[in-house]
Amino acid sequence: MMHSRTAVPLLALLAALLAGCSGLRSREPQAVVFTLRPPAAVAPAAPLAPEVASRLGATSLQVLKVMPQPGYAGDRVLLRLADQSLSHYAGARWADNLPRVIESLAAAALRADGGLRSVQDDAGPFLTDYSLRLTVRRFDAELAPGQDAREGTPTVRVAFDCVLGRRSDRSVVAAFSAEGSARPAAHRMGDVIPAFEAAAQAALASVAAQTRAALAADSAPPRR
Repeated sequence: MMHSRTAVPLLALLAALLAGCSGLRSREPQAVVFTLRPPAAVAPAAPLAPEVASRLGATSLQVLKVMPQPGYAGDRVLLRLADQSLSHYAGARWADNLPRVIESLAAAALRADGGLRSVQDDAGPFLTDYSLRLTVRRFDAELAPGQDAREGTPTVRVAFDCVLGRRSDRSVVAAFSAEGSARPAAHRMGDVIPAFEAAAQAALASVAAQTRAALAADSAPPRR
């Protein structure tokens, strides 16, 4: 049985050791959080007929919860290696999980387009005429075969599969894909993140343009 005079020094030593451990720092680099900006509004390739523009101006749209392909659900900035495995940049993260980031950017891009009465994200409480579902197929920096992560410069690739649906009869109006790519000047975060933004903006501008075209061509707009 331990005597009280022995227990006191041992407890003091244990407390000192625990206090010392609390001062140790993790070797994991401190995370840097990155945000992306939506694309600027892009004018239609050809002016819309007045009756079509008027109909779109009375139309509402909801961007549904974005669905990720396996590997794209988290908040890490991803790097696809030459063997097609997914890695990530240490200490670099998006401001939220990637599907939520894209949902917010897509809604902002469609609002900037300016042709619709309203655009909501998935949390929007109001009933809309149409809904848009995006699936993330690619959102990574890709090294070409034979490239080394320490030396090669990747190409950022962004790709979405999209389905536009009509709320009134739950029918599909259009299904399309949108892609963007960009090559950073060097393989460092100060160049890679702007390349992600450029590729995402190109893909989202395509989403907005194809959505606008599909809505304009819808032969059976929602009944009011």
